[in-house]
Amino acid sequence: GTCIVSDKPVGVFGSHRCANIQSPTQWFCDTLVEQLLPEPAWGTNYRIAPLMTRGGDLVRITALKDGTFVSIFNPEKTNVILDRGEIHEFTMTTPASIGAEEKISVAQFSQSSDYDGVVDADPFMTLIQPRKSWLKGYLVCTPPATEFPQSYATVIADNTSDLSVITLNGANILGLPGAMTGTIPNSGG
Repeated sequence: GTCIVSDKPVGVFGSHRCANIQSPTQWFCDTLVEQLLPEPAWGTNYRIAPLMTRGGDLVRITALKDGTFVSIFNPEKTNVILDRGEIHEFTMTTPASIGAEEKISVAQFSQSSDYDGVVDADPFMTLIQPRKSWLKGYLVCTPPATEFPQSYATVIADNTSDLSVITLNGANILGLPGAMTGTIPNSGG
């Protein structure tokens, strides 16, 4: 864990030029890049769900302080203690709830295509926002349907009852084709 400090605002990007995520070959490597969250944006309470059509995602938890106690409910409870910059990784196939006594960062990685045999599925990474950073509205951009005929959005709410008031382009998400619902262990919803 490298600590970057500046007396002026900076952006920091974590990346890898040709990453393979749980893949034995170089056939499905891709550039992974994500602007990292500054320490004040890290949190202690996360909800996360696996990507649609995939056979499991890699989740990486990074601790901000030494001796950080982390509980993962996926669906069984796992406890780990991490030091500053130390990571814990697990493969997620069902929704998970992650809580910590000190701030952590959570990243989700889509596996390389040969991990689960999904065609046209390059690896990528995304940083998960802590519960404290959730908003009431989002703008989601997708490529044209002529290039990518299927796009997926993962929407996580505090309670399944909240899903009845969430819309996508004016339509309730529960009525959209392929809509799936479920609960996240130890999330209260």
